[in-house]
Amino acid sequence: MVANRKFLVKKLTVANTKIAKIINKTKTMNKKTQKKEHSYSFEKGWSQITVGNMEAVRAEIMALFGFDSLQAFRDRKKGLRKLEVHHYNGLVEIFGKYGITEIWGK
Repeated sequence: MVANRKFLVKKLTVANTKIAKIINKTKTMNKKTQKKEHSYSFEKGWSQITVGNMEAVRAEIMALFGFDSLQAFRDRKKGLRKLEVHHYNGLVEIFGKYGITEIWGK
């Protein structure tokens, strides 16, 4: 009886370990797909702005979006908020003034 109990405990432990591995793998896969969804980031374009122009470009972008919060600007820059079509076109135009064509991505 004791040997049977040890066998069952060992079998349950192995099963729980396998289930935990599957759950962790699924969580990892979900995180990877979530990162791919953030295609609205314009950090790549922002990194090409010269320090002398950063303040002016930031002001233009903030005026385009219609907000005055730096946190809201960072959220948009990192791609945490979806862009509307007119925002997308406006960003292309703003970065185009400074000769930047590769805007999207991190």
